[in-house]
Amino acid sequence: PVSAYETKAAVAEVDPVKPAPEVFPETKNDILLEKARVQTVLWQKVGKTDEEKWVLAQAPLEMTATNVAPVGEGEKHPGQRPFSIVIGSNHDAGSLGQMGMVIRSLLAKQSPSLPAGVQIAITSKELDSALASKKRQSISAAAAVLASSALSGREPDAVILGMVDESGAFKLPTGFWDQLQALGKGTGQRLVLPTEAAAILPSMLALEKPGFFMEYEVLLAADFKQLVELAAKTPEGPLANATKEFRLIRERAGNQDVRQYIANTFVKQRLGAV
Repeated sequence: PVSAYETKAAVAEVDPVKPAPEVFPETKNDILLEKARVQTVLWQKVGKTDEEKWVLAQAPLEMTATNVAPVGEGEKHPGQRPFSIVIGSNHDAGSLGQMGMVIRSLLAKQSPSLPAGVQIAITSKELDSALASKKRQSISAAAAVLASSALSGREPDAVILGMVDESGAFKLPTGFWDQLQALGKGTGQRLVLPTEAAAILPSMLALEKPGFFMEYEVLLAADFKQLVELAAKTPEGPLANATKEFRLIRERAGNQDVRQYIANTFVKQRLGAV
């Protein structure tokens, strides 16, 4: 046909339709620190006799933060699980369960929108052992600092004695004097206590233990906010300088008797500056 001899219009090649790339929703990670550890005082079993003997001793408390899978469609109340704090591996619904709720309420006042689907577990093998004693465990302040660190990302590193409540008050625990003596010889660790402890601490001198104040860097916190700041592994501001200076003074003491060491006028001036 005549059309066979006519100029044909160029036909543009059409690419096959490509499927749009699949877009996944961004997953927000509300956990800024997955693991942390502080020291406190726990009841520990001693001796190998049949008769149980429990004493207070310095021991670690550890935190692990995880994202928990949402409740499935076929289950009751499907959707994200609420933010939760579990203290102890046995998930005790008694006093430890109540302690977890108090800490949750405290954190909610610091940050009203606690991340759903996050579970913070606070435990240690020493805590599990201590729970078998059926004795009171005064660890709410240490546990609260650990829980807070998971959301703030600020790693703690301190020995913490005391109790906190929902309002953020930091108070002396029951049996504080016994806990203080149970700390044992320190190696320069930071020890954070409630400000109320200021009236009790000089009693360590009555026991002729002035070295206690060189073995530990003793700091007093007025409330939970200050407790978190003083327990931070990497302190900021004036505390950073004071900590650095105190450690230098402590290192230079060597094996000297602390009373002779601080009698030195130069050492007194440096301690006064700190």
